[in-house]
Amino acid sequence: MAFYPIYYITLVCPDLATSKQKIEEYIAHGARALQIDMPSKDPVFETPFVRENMKRALQIYEGYDTYLDFFRRIREKYPYLELHLVAYPDVVERIGREKFVSFCKEINITSFMPVSSDQEYRCSFKKDGLVVIENMDVNLPDAEVEYAAGLKENEVITLNYRRHRECTRQDCAGFRDKINYLRRQGVTAKVYAVEGIVNAGMMKEVKEAGAERAFVGNVLMKLWDDEKSLWELFDAFQELAGP
Repeated sequence: MAFYPIYYITLVCPDLATSKQKIEEYIAHGARALQIDMPSKDPVFETPFVRENMKRALQIYEGYDTYLDFFRRIREKYPYLELHLVAYPDVVERIGREKFVSFCKEINITSFMPVSSDQEYRCSFKKDGLVVIENMDVNLPDAEVEYAAGLKENEVITLNYRRHRECTRQDCAGFRDKINYLRRQGVTAKVYAVEGIVNAGMMKEVKEAGAERAFVGNVLMKLWDDEKSLWELFDAFQELAGP
């Protein structure tokens, strides 16, 4: 499987027109996969940068149908784009669970990241037929590894790049060590690197470690007002993408 980055965009930064423009520019520069979220009233796990954008978005746009229609237009224009969706529980609740799941299937999302530590809540979306991203603890506890080994090849687990050096397991000190360990334990699910990848050297490390994808967070969004720096970093990431 070819390795390539998944680029994160939060709606909206600073408005939907700009989000649309950047999505189109990312794709024109070679992006094959995007991770997009919708603004939450309680984005507790986000950076101040993302929280501020979400707060402003909720002040500008009323209701979530605006965002759903935005996704539909993106999917219509780019039918082969990998779309990875992020949503906090309050977003799902405001849209309506049944409507949300139906929407995810309608636009054929690649994966869904429910931002919740409630495993029952997360698994409920798997029962609805969505591919739900599973987050692994940096220490790769036996129970989580056993669970991961039971996942199918089309399912996804993430390894935290930013915190992976906090791992206390001597046999899993490096990022490559962690992926190799998971494979030896029978894990066939896709492994994606997440968090903290801010330069090409880090991207190269996770690629060579055997990750299938790498999420690029808001490091690029922070450069949207600096076109030269934005595309220099973007192109450096893209040079590491497989064929």
